[in-house]
Order: sequence, then structure tokens, then C-alpha cells
Amino acid sequence: MALVLLLVWAGVAGRMAAPSPVGSGLSVSASIPPWNNWTCNPNNPSPAALDVPAANPTRSEEAGSNLTVSYEFKVEGYVHADYGKTIYLPSVKAVLPTAPTGNLSLPLLAKTVRIATGNWSSPHLLSSSEKIGSNVTFSTAKAYLSSSKQAVMANATSGTLTLEFRWHWSFVPAGGGATRAGPWTIPSMNASSPYLPSIFYPAPYIGVLSTSPTPAPSGSQFNLTLDGFVANTSFRMVLEYPNNGTEIQSIWENTSRGAQKSTVWVPLAYRSGTPVLPASYLIHVHDVCEAIVVILPITVVADGPGVSPAPSAPLSLAKVDSF
Repeated sequence: MALVLLLVWAGVAGRMAAPSPVGSGLSVSASIPPWNNWTCNPNNPSPAALDVPAANPTRSEEAGSNLTVSYEFKVEGYVHADYGKTIYLPSVKAVLPTAPTGNLSLPLLAKTVRIATGNWSSPHLLSSSEKIGSNVTFSTAKAYLSSSKQAVMANATSGTLTLEFRWHWSFVPAGGGATRAGPWTIPSMNASSPYLPSIFYPAPYIGVLSTSPTPAPSGSQFNLTLDGFVANTSFRMVLEYPNNGTEIQSIWENTSRGAQKSTVWVPLAYRSGTPVLPASYLIHVHDVCEAIVVILPITVVADGPGVSPAPSAPLSLAKVDSF
């Protein structure tokens, strides 16, 4: 029943009316073009990303205690055709708020896995552990697991694969003894802001084949060549400040029918056309469903020599695991 509801809800959101694209390259539309057949998740701040709340620990932990964070996923309504599909999981961070201020946080690296069963993935597959360096007391705020708005991706057509996610934390006391663990979160299609649903369609896979040379001159055009599900769709290219997420540029670009790779670009300038100041910035690539499929930190320098060549190898994860 949950899958049926998701299909209906996402189908409405994914096919809402939109203005026609402007020309064959740029578009001022922030909606899904009418010629695009992707099925999107319901509207939320960042479709297909992880931001899942959990109950925070209720007791203090001593320095030397070992914190472990694990998360799992499974395919909802698994069928044999799902076997072997690749899931691209972005880096995530578990955050446990502490009192009176601050957080205890633990990162988990990005990982690429292949679907082998319809069961939950192993808790050891997506897990990280670390000894805490000082005594901590936890606040009454929610703990959460977040991918910082970067999407989970899959080599699957939009709307054909539904994933569920859950996570929990556990502590092994410094002096030994029984493990103290929080309960696994319960996957849901609903979430209260600022959190996101934990049952959703992953974003169709987008990879980065190459980029413009970096550091990049201020005022220049920065290019990215993408592969994956790039045909007959649109991408929103964003340049933003890394410290607060303020967007400096936002440009929609349409791709051609049948394309196997596509070069998209963003000017390293303010919307007025004035070149941005030399500094560090972020480039985000949003797919047509507004999922953030690429986050690329760049350094902008004054126009001149000293620019290194872009990487020639694909910017992708080499290791692939099955569960």
C-alpha cells in the first residue's frame, strides 16, 4: 500500500505543468519541462537526499566510549529485475546534539553498491565507529543522519526503483559492558521540515567525466561534462558560497535527445555579469527533479596563468560492493 501511495503522489508532482524551454540550451523555467518524462518524488527541500531524524541518547557517555553509526537500505517491492542495479550513496554524517551546546558527529564515506537481494543491507556495509575524546551529555534535540542535500543515485530510470533507509547509533562503554543502542528509525514517505522522507525514488545516476581546469579564472565559464542519464532532460547549474549556501548563479540547461554525455556550464560571475571575487565556491548540479547529483568545490583565482589541467579520468567511485 505504501508503494502505491508513493507512486500516485510522486506522479502528480513529477508531471506538473511548466513553461516551455527557452531555445535549445538555457531555460528560465524552474519546473519540469513538459517534454520530460521523469517521475519525481513529492516536493521537499532536496528530493532523493538523506536527512533522517532519530531519538538522541538519553544518558551521558564517558571519554573512551566507542560510538558506532550504521545505516541500511532495501528495495521496496523488490523484483528480480532490480538485481544488479547500482546504488550510489553520497557521504553522510550522523549528528548527535550535545548539551549545553555543540554536536557529536561521525562521518560515513560515500559508497557504491550493487543490489543482490530484497532484504535490508548488512549493518556492517554502511557503518563507521570512533572513540569519543571527552565526556558528553546529550541534549533533548533530535539526532539525525544527513547527506547535506546530496542525492542518492541509482542506474535506474526515474520512478522505477523505490528505496527505504533506516539508521541507528550505539555505544560500547569505555570500561566495557553491554552495548547501549538506539532503535532503528522507521522508514517513512512523510517528514517534518527540516527532515526528508526516508522512502523515495533515488535520482537517476549522473557522473562527471571531466571539468574545466582548476583553479579557474574569475569571470570565466566553468564546464562540466556529465554522463549517465543525461538524454532529453534538464540540469540546473548553481554557483554558491560554501559557508551559507547563498546562490550566486542559477541556470537551467537542456540536453539533447539520445545524448550519452552532455557538457553543462556555469559562469563564475554574479548575475549582473561582474566576475566573482577570488575565493572558494561550490558548484551544484541539480537534475530535473531538483535532486543535487553533483557537488564540486572549486577555487576561483584572478585571471592569469597558473591554472592546472582538469582530471582526465572519470570522477567516480571505483569500489563496488554487493549486499
